[in-house]
Formats: sequence, C-alpha cells, structure tokens
Amino acid sequence: KRFLVHESVYENFRGRLLEKFAELRMGDPLESSTTLGPLATAQIREDLHSLVEDARKHGGRVLVGGEVPKTEGYFYPPTVVEGVGKEARLYREEAFGPLAALYPYQTHEEMLELANATPYGLGA
Repeated sequence: KRFLVHESVYENFRGRLLEKFAELRMGDPLESSTTLGPLATAQIREDLHSLVEDARKHGGRVLVGGEVPKTEGYFYPPTVVEGVGKEARLYREEAFGPLAALYPYQTHEEMLELANATPYGLGA
C-alpha cells in the first residue's frame, strides 16, 4: 500500500517492485496462471481508480497500471504511483486493491512524518 523507502535504496526498490508487479497476471481466479483476480465490486474499483486519478491531479506519476481495463469483471491492474503530493487523497487514505504508493525519505524524522500522515494504522 504505502512503501516508505530510504533514498539510498529507492531506485533499486522501485525497479524490483515494478518487476514483481509486471509478473502479476489478471484473470479468472480458477485459472492456474492467474495471480490477480477481480475486485469484489464495481464501487471498490471506482474508489481505487479515483485515488489514482486524484494522485495524478496532485503531481503523482503512475509508473505502471492506473487504467481501468476494458474487460468484463471488476479488474484493476497492478499499479505503482510515486511523487504523490500531500494534497492527494492517496497520501492520507488507504487503498483497497493492487495499488502501491512509493515515498522516498532521507531522515528518520521525515519517515515518521510520512508514516503518521494517515489515521489508518494498516496503510503503511
């Protein structure tokens, strides 16, 4: 969900996360090749996509995913966003789906500020 990553390893972490997300395969959960099934409802997908669009609006860069597929079912692709501004809802709210927000930090104090920027304990 929220990945707080020290700047010294940020580029490496981001690259490896993108590789792992690229390996995920959306599809029928009954198929053995599927590693990512649909979301439970259309509303959950809409809420998730709304977080991504709001992040874009506030300076976030979508590195992979971020578009609602034109397929049957409530699928949403594995999505990675970085550069999410403090004004964005994704900065404060939990995302329920295959969405990772990356936040580089330099100091322990900065990391704590990022971690505490949400009232939800399970978001980081």
